[in-house]
Amino acid sequence: MIESGTWTVLFTDVVGSTELRSALGDDAADALFSTIDAAIVDAVERNQGVRVKGTGDGHMAAFRGAADAIGAAVAIQQAVARADEVALRVGISAGDARADGDD
Repeated sequence: MIESGTWTVLFTDVVGSTELRSALGDDAADALFSTIDAAIVDAVERNQGVRVKGTGDGHMAAFRGAADAIGAAVAIQQAVARADEVALRVGISAGDARADGDD
């Protein structure tokens, strides 16, 4: 559970996910996105982060330290760079955050 306080929040987004799904077909896209999701969750957990939620073609994760979030971002980009057909945006923001239900 996320508590209110100072957090560093990481967001990911697959660029052109709808077009990519159309080009690959549902089965291949599902397999690719599942691999990407697993890499993101793994990077977040290895860097002491908490996955807050999935956003369809991305994720939101929270970290107590900026260095942990940056470490996760680098690991995510390195993992996804191996899949040539995928571009992934990763954004990081730091500041005070308040929990709102599961968000």
